[in-house]
Amino acid sequence: MKVLPLLFLVLALVMQEANPEITVEVGTAEPNTVVVVRVLVHNPNTAEVLWNNVVRIEETPACFVPVRSECSLAYKIYPGETDIGEVTFQVTREAEAGEYPILITLSGGVGSCEEGCAPYFIEQEVSVRVRRIEPEVTITHRVEGSFLVIQIENSGISKVLNMRVEEETLPVLSPGDTAEVTIEKKSSFTVTYEDEYGKKFTRSYSLGDTSPEDTPQGESSIQSAMVILGMIMAYVFKRTRD
Repeated sequence: MKVLPLLFLVLALVMQEANPEITVEVGTAEPNTVVVVRVLVHNPNTAEVLWNNVVRIEETPACFVPVRSECSLAYKIYPGETDIGEVTFQVTREAEAGEYPILITLSGGVGSCEEGCAPYFIEQEVSVRVRRIEPEVTITHRVEGSFLVIQIENSGISKVLNMRVEEETLPVLSPGDTAEVTIEKKSSFTVTYEDEYGKKFTRSYSLGDTSPEDTPQGESSIQSAMVILGMIMAYVFKRTRD
């Protein structure tokens, strides 16, 4: 007869659940910045004691690198109490603008027993918004004799850094700035630069077909004359056969 009450007691202890109210606070992120995730854990008055409570960053996208991925809260959170933990991650410089999910977990023990009568594990997914300002660069070119003149304008609202036109290095271009580079004429050229976060961009340009000045005028005239002469001879040959 004593076995049955003991079994009910064991089942009651094992089936205890933790029902904390979790609020996750995280602001808008930018590349190269460390983002703080604040996790508020409230244990309702009607719940059991929470023991050894730990907040973790469980999963992140590849462009988020955990810095402080785990934080221990109070050893015991009594019913009616609230505790706060903070975890952090860094956004890589290549991260594109958009919404990214991260998975936050809370774990520990629950119940009146020392260390908690049963373990608990709770997951919560949170969306993090990444904002970045892409540079807007306008590049035009023109041929002047044996030279190629390349004009560059920063038409965006952020700085353009470490710009190179072939072997020429340009200074920082602030919004609205323009620059001009003259190089020897070639069939193509490449421009590279970085945004304020360190992301690299490469743009290549082609000048298209060979310009008329690259074909000697005398050679062109001879070719035309040969074509006309061939047409005349073909006509004469046809008349003689008739």
